[in-house]
Amino acid sequence: MSDKRRPRAVNRSAGVLRYLDIYRTERLLPYSPADSQLISDLERCLGCGNCLAACPVVGALAEHPYPGPRAVGMSLSRSVPDFWTAGGLAGFCTTCMACQEACPGDVPIYRAVLMLRAKNFEQKVLEGEEPLSGLKQLLLDFFTEGKLAQAARWGAALQGLAYRRTASGEMKARVALPLGPLANRIIPPLAKRSLTDEFAAPVAGLEPDGPRVAVFAGCLYNHAYTDTGRSLVEVLRRHAREVVVPAGQVCCGAPTFSSGDLPTTRRLAVDNARVFADAAGSDGLDFVVTACASCGDSLTREYPGLFRLPEGTAPTAEVVAEAAAVRGFAARVRDIHAFLADEVSFRVPASAPASAPAGPAPMAVTIHDPCHLARGQGLVREVRDLVRAIPGLTLREMAAPGECCGGAGSFSLEHYEVAAAIRQGKVAGIAATGADVVVTGCPSCRMHISDGLEQAGQGRPVRHVVDLLAAAYRAGTGSDAP
Repeated sequence: MSDKRRPRAVNRSAGVLRYLDIYRTERLLPYSPADSQLISDLERCLGCGNCLAACPVVGALAEHPYPGPRAVGMSLSRSVPDFWTAGGLAGFCTTCMACQEACPGDVPIYRAVLMLRAKNFEQKVLEGEEPLSGLKQLLLDFFTEGKLAQAARWGAALQGLAYRRTASGEMKARVALPLGPLANRIIPPLAKRSLTDEFAAPVAGLEPDGPRVAVFAGCLYNHAYTDTGRSLVEVLRRHAREVVVPAGQVCCGAPTFSSGDLPTTRRLAVDNARVFADAAGSDGLDFVVTACASCGDSLTREYPGLFRLPEGTAPTAEVVAEAAAVRGFAARVRDIHAFLADEVSFRVPASAPASAPAGPAPMAVTIHDPCHLARGQGLVREVRDLVRAIPGLTLREMAAPGECCGGAGSFSLEHYEVAAAIRQGKVAGIAATGADVVVTGCPSCRMHISDGLEQAGQGRPVRHVVDLLAAAYRAGTGSDAP
């Protein structure tokens, strides 16, 4: 930074100079008018503490140094020491958005935490430091650098040696692994074939006048929970003229975005926009549909703002084109619940799923609302409408279905003990319903809740609503073919 930009700061401490570098240099992103407005909006905080009461980490009763969203988020508009202390603690936020929902002043605390992570990430990179922990970077590499596909193929071939299937369909180590708190962690089974490989050719739909739809699989549905991926294709073909699952699609970028790595997130967004543009071809694409709450939230809410630039910075022609392509792609994305509720005439299944018990007693279902589906995309009623539309099911609402389960992607691996403490209320709530099946729209939540139920001796299937819909459709036709 030139001295003319900082004439009165040349004799100040290193901490102050570093602070000014973060907030006034044009090298750092994001620093746009929208970000400046965010910092200004933080001044509306009344210090009421509602966000602390809503924060799942603060209420976890586990040992951790997290002071809560108010202290972390407000550091963006307060003193230098607060900023740097909060910068190291921002990773304890689950990004559940409960703080922002509970705030009577509509203070964008969740956005402040994300912005804080982004600024810390870029500042550390500029200073030559490792911006993320070793475990976090390893996980991001797997999801964003194409390593997950290769690892899944090897894992699928070898997982039976070290793991066994649980009653709920997940995998548990035969002998406790030397992984500390993760020694007995339940994990999803890895698929021998990815969903994109399985559906390399377009699938003909049953609605000649319906939309042409592409599937955004998401990493876990593409390589682990491919049963739900197949169910998604089955449900879509009942409402579309054609379904395609484009090869080459990459991670949505939610893990990198929430970690503050905006450059990688932008790269992934551009790659996905290109892949789905190629898949559109001459026939076009009406919608891109996903069954992953985090993917849907990232694609629809975060992609459009990824290319904001600092005030006075002129984008290159290439950046303008990339931004337009990403925004166009994002505009076509729908979560499956929203797609069935708003974009097509929903086909009500004629029969109960084959797994429903025979006789008068219906299969009991309870719903966990993922944070990025309920708070992020506002999809709550739609999930329940779909469950109620399936014959042979009865809905038993758990207490506080929208409370964070503690999964939060890599959070449950990096801070497993805190995540497990957060999860206790969710597991107790599920057990109290006596439900046969738990429905959730997030694969990360599915993995974390399955683990908690198994550890508590309450194991039962955790599935997506499309799994129940697909089973009901098949029961009605007597066909197992997708």
